[in-house]
Amino acid sequence: MLLLLSHVLLLAGDWKKVEHPPEEGVEGATPTYARVRHGSGKFIHGDYEYEGEFVDDQMSGKGVFKFASGASYDGEWKDNQYSGQGTFCWADGTSYTGEWASNK
Repeated sequence: MLLLLSHVLLLAGDWKKVEHPPEEGVEGATPTYARVRHGSGKFIHGDYEYEGEFVDDQMSGKGVFKFASGASYDGEWKDNQYSGQGTFCWADGTSYTGEWASNK
């Protein structure tokens, strides 16, 4: 599925439907539903780009994020953070490859 929200935001890839239960104590309330990125996909926002795996609308699994500065991170993600094995390359060409936890 491809979703173009504006000229700077592109979401493409796999989606799943998530049910949010109705508010307790509200008579006649019904559940609401949302579509979230789940599986492989691509996210582009201006000069920022991520291509890889999503779990429940979070960058999780393997993926590559490219920054506007020219820097990039290629590796494992968990809950939108660098987590696991990965390589960060700065715009000047220097890089660090190793283990990451909570973006550090």
